[in-house]
Amino acid sequence: MTVNFESNFWAYRATIPYLLAQNDPRSTWTLCTGSQGDLGARAPPALTQGALYSMANVACRDNYKTNVRFNEIYLALRVEVDESATRTGAMKASEFAKSYAALLSDTGIRSSRVTVSGYNDLEKLKHESK
Repeated sequence: MTVNFESNFWAYRATIPYLLAQNDPRSTWTLCTGSQGDLGARAPPALTQGALYSMANVACRDNYKTNVRFNEIYLALRVEVDESATRTGAMKASEFAKSYAALLSDTGIRSSRVTVSGYNDLEKLKHESK
């Protein structure tokens, strides 16, 4: 739990009050979760993803009417550093970054889960409001 959930929780707890105080309507926070919470193939990431799903739900609702645009990116495939991904066939981090860029540029997506399960989801975002 300390590796995935606690670090995200403490970062959120420290940063969101700052972003709220700035009152900048461009403020955004994106939490990346993964499909291990649903698949359960590997216990450590699966257990922490459940907590992160709940955290994302609460954060989306708590920040909906604030200046902070909170979203969750649900990653349903393996992403690795480019050099490693070239060897293993996983998605390159530089490719996955396109989904973040697309999300940041689409200010209409707010308090939502954006699902990335393949290359087709990187620029044409599939999202569902929380």
